[in-house]
Amino acid sequence: TDPSTAPWRENALRRGYRSAIALPLKGDRAHVFGVLLIYSTEINAFTSDEIRLLEELSGDLAFGIMVLRNREARKESERNIALLGFALDNVREGAFLIDEQARFQYVNKEGVRTLGYGRDELLALGVADVDPDFPEERWHEHWAELKNRRALTFEGRHKARDGRIFPVEISANYLEYDGQGYNLALVRDITGRKRMEDALFFVAQRGWQPGAESFFDALAQYLGET
Repeated sequence: TDPSTAPWRENALRRGYRSAIALPLKGDRAHVFGVLLIYSTEINAFTSDEIRLLEELSGDLAFGIMVLRNREARKESERNIALLGFALDNVREGAFLIDEQARFQYVNKEGVRTLGYGRDELLALGVADVDPDFPEERWHEHWAELKNRRALTFEGRHKARDGRIFPVEISANYLEYDGQGYNLALVRDITGRKRMEDALFFVAQRGWQPGAESFFDALAQYLGET
């Protein structure tokens, strides 16, 4: 007799149903993600006491489903994190995840190797501890520019644990997660490239022209001097 059941009445009667109850399955923040439907061949089959018990049942069922979903979601997240960590640990660039306060939140194996720190040591440090060109007062300006442009590529210097300073190329990438901003910086040691650039400049200063036989002699002289 309920007008809201009109679209299903004919099929329900054909199957012998005379009453039904629909119980919402609720997740976080009372969000309804499903409905438990129970049909009966009896008219007015569900008493107030039965309705109360079925409501408790639907609540337990919803809780169990959410637990299973969250468990699967956690497993999937753990797999994704493990895959990302594996990928970053097998690239040739140092990878640094840096927060807005210029603190390291993650560093891969290559970053650890090039700087000579242990991973736990680096996670206790910040950008200013390994980059002499980025004291704290400059970081805020850099962060604002990175946030505005989303990506920056530039050359700089890094300072290893033993005090050695070497040239690097930095690709900084701004991203946001869970309302927080981060910089994923990919860093490449360009000592070899800089050495070759200096060698070519030295040779050019000696008046070498392409094709001249003295090129390798001049280059060997530079390398021998340095």
